[in-house]
Amino acid sequence: MSTTEITQESMDQKNFNLRTIRMFERIHGQTWISTGGEFQARKFVTTLGLVPGQRVLNLGSGTGGEAFLMARCYGVHVHGVDISLNMYQAAMDNLALQEKKVQDLIHFEAADMTKIQLEEESYDAIYSRDSFLFVRDKESLFKKMLGWLRPGGKMFVADYCRINKENPSKELEDLIKIRRWSLHTLADYEEGLRKVGFKNVKAQDISVEFLQLVTEQLKNLMSMRECFIQDFSEEDYNESVLIWENMLAVIRGGALTQGLIEASK
Repeated sequence: MSTTEITQESMDQKNFNLRTIRMFERIHGQTWISTGGEFQARKFVTTLGLVPGQRVLNLGSGTGGEAFLMARCYGVHVHGVDISLNMYQAAMDNLALQEKKVQDLIHFEAADMTKIQLEEESYDAIYSRDSFLFVRDKESLFKKMLGWLRPGGKMFVADYCRINKENPSKELEDLIKIRRWSLHTLADYEEGLRKVGFKNVKAQDISVEFLQLVTEQLKNLMSMRECFIQDFSEEDYNESVLIWENMLAVIRGGALTQGLIEASK
């Protein structure tokens, strides 16, 4: 587990400078920075059973993809929160390009999800994707989330998860150190959510699909080599390929998966 405190400054400098964000969007698609892009998001969002007029808290809202999708397709109000000022700026830039009906339903905020103060029982759903891996004290966040949800509200989290914390993979530990992740197992998620009071907790391992998606995105990156280098640099391209190759190695080695975690209040 990472022992380094995650701050806005460190995230912007070490994980998500504006150049890195645009490179992620080039690989995953405009407004998307997570593996699977819009394809995965559409499947994930359906788990929440959203209806027009509801309020959704999007923790780790990135460059806005999920917020735009939920507002446009479901007519819900989305409050997007991200610790990175660079992510916030990219999201605001992308928001300016959306149709007015989408703009009117979305509010982005640059804030630390573990420290932000929000009104109790003010959201019908909470959604997060590939963001909790940066949170060290997940249980404290789970408590806050339970308070923010209205009775009957749902939460959905997609997150990178360890397969086995008893026998850690050196390759995964190296990746964790570089990326400054703090990873749970699926069992950790289930236990932590139930402990604070969530109901109907369900955690699903999607290792096979995760491996396929990362493989496809590496192929996609390699297919755009020339234009990627032209728009960024050869060093950026080589480093990006290395990151994806390292990800594939730990997934194939059975050390890392993506977990889908659902629960309700």
